[in-house]
Amino acid sequence: MLDPKDLESANLVNVEFEMDSRQRGVLKVFTQQEGWDVMQRLMLNVIHDFNAIAGNAEKDEDVIRTHRNAKVAAQFYTGLMERINYELNIEATVSTVGMSPDNPIVTEDLQ
Repeated sequence: MLDPKDLESANLVNVEFEMDSRQRGVLKVFTQQEGWDVMQRLMLNVIHDFNAIAGNAEKDEDVIRTHRNAKVAAQFYTGLMERINYELNIEATVSTVGMSPDNPIVTEDLQ
């Protein structure tokens, strides 16, 4: 689990995170589990809640602020899904040589 201090500084520091193939594999397994579906539903529900709050605001300033919050939440979710799809697409294009009997590693005979 990430330290909350890391989350606080995330908007202050430009953090580039490049995944390696092992991490992509972990992500792939994670997104194939039922927990991922539950997590997506929770995230979408939170976005829905942000939109409901924006729709119920009465003052002009509150409407603008809550609408902005709802938009940021939706942008975060969209960005996260795009990054996950990007990372999983990279994983899918990695060579599968040697991964099955039908696709063996071919080496020169060393004798």
